[in-house]
Amino acid sequence: MARHGQYSSQTTTNDRNFNLPTAVGTFLVVDAINIITPAGTTPDSGTRNPCTPTSLAILDWTHSSVDTAAMPTEFAYFTQNTYLSSPTQSQIAFGPWPDDTYVVEIIGKIQPAAISATNPNTF
Repeated sequence: MARHGQYSSQTTTNDRNFNLPTAVGTFLVVDAINIITPAGTTPDSGTRNPCTPTSLAILDWTHSSVDTAAMPTEFAYFTQNTYLSSPTQSQIAFGPWPDDTYVVEIIGKIQPAAISATNPNTF
């Protein structure tokens, strides 16, 4: 059963690659991604800056290197493959490359993690 939620993680300075958090489950659909400013601030204490979804080709063309690092304003999946078995569906790229360690708020639908290895069912 999919559930809607709001989860956060952090960017790595000068690294455009970002793994979607998996502590509570696997993202099935990402509805929105917000970069929280100022850097290091929690979502409820800072300003939410929405990222625009785009393609990896556009990010490669418009934000091709770390030389233009700034607060990210766009994101793209490394693949548009939506099969759950695809390991790359859990990783996105940001553009521009993050110039600081920003808190990233991800809003979407997840498949909750199994209760345990011997009990894979969820509520």
